[in-house]
Amino acid sequence: MLSAVEKTCFSTKLDMDVLIRDNSTTVIIKVAKWYSAFQILQME
Repeated sequence: MLSAVEKTCFSTKLDMDVLIRDNSTTVIIKVAKWYSAFQILQME
């Protein structure tokens, strides 16, 4: 389920650095928001 999210979040080293700096809760919120938007786009 998270493979698409993981590919997007970890697609570049910059994204990795941002996720590493963020605390886990912030990362979860960001991923959840992105995944919700992704699901909406898939529905259309």
